[in-house]
Amino acid sequence: MTNKTLFLIVLAIPLFIIAGCSRQNSSIQTIPTEPEVSVLTENNCTEEGQPPTTSAQCCNGLEMIEIDHAYAICGKIVKPAPGQVTLYKGTWFDIKYPKEFTPSSIADEARFLSPDGTVEFFVFSPQWGGNPVDYLTTKASEELVSEKTDTTGADLKKKIVRWVTVKAKDGSYYRSFVSIKAQVGTGSDLHYVFGIKYENDAAYQQYRDAYIAFKASLSQYAD
Repeated sequence: MTNKTLFLIVLAIPLFIIAGCSRQNSSIQTIPTEPEVSVLTENNCTEEGQPPTTSAQCCNGLEMIEIDHAYAICGKIVKPAPGQVTLYKGTWFDIKYPKEFTPSSIADEARFLSPDGTVEFFVFSPQWGGNPVDYLTTKASEELVSEKTDTTGADLKKKIVRWVTVKAKDGSYYRSFVSIKAQVGTGSDLHYVFGIKYENDAAYQQYRDAYIAFKASLSQYAD
């Protein structure tokens, strides 16, 4: 092998390597990442963490059923099958709750605890105005997660709706409620409060339909 031949071989080696790398790089494709999108859960009128909007905006004529400050659905009111609920008779109201729940009451408010202890329903429904004993208060052992108030109407038709979620500082539960005040400032104010206390989202989802039916079943006594 002559010196000229050896020189040509040495010169060809880096050119071959460069060509091989070029072919390899040309076969590599950049895989695009799918952009994050914000979508609504099926049948929900509003995104989590926000109070429901009007039925005209999201329900296309169907009834909007507000569950709590964070959830709402569009459609017909969910009604449990016969025999699955028990009627609770308060001083000024009736309400139907799951028959396996355990009720307890103080004055114009009542609580209903699930058999597994992971969820508790709450209702406050006096003859007129007033407030529950302490349900609207964020306790020292709790911290506020979210709160929003919506005021509509005026004069004799003024209505104030307040959505609140708090959680235990030790992470043991969440508590969401909606306070509905109507005829505000008339001297014959009306006030209703519905609430749900739950260990985690799984517990909430398990009893969500029952909670919807619970709220829809409230019947206020006349004078």
